[in-house]
Amino acid sequence: MTIQEKEEKFKNIIKSAIEQFGSLNKTAEAMGVDSAYLSRRLNPNSHNEFKTPPRPNMLRKIANVCNVDYVTLMWLCGYFSDDEYSVYIDNKYKKV
Repeated sequence: MTIQEKEEKFKNIIKSAIEQFGSLNKTAEAMGVDSAYLSRRLNPNSHNEFKTPPRPNMLRKIANVCNVDYVTLMWLCGYFSDDEYSVYIDNKYKKV
């Protein structure tokens, strides 16, 4: 997956949460983050926001509210390589 595809997937996760909560403000409140922060994450080209990935503590908040795997968000934001993420997924879904 390219960096652009990862960025788009990350934005879609946030957009889905906004649809679920009904507004950006309500979503931000549920996450415990500022609505301006989420807005910048959705429009990274205007602020170069995606060049600096969200900090892990922010990703944890997003993961909890969006019901998305925290490690998946870490991978989408560049904290893990594709190979590292692949090992994680293989181990997570390995049948015992």
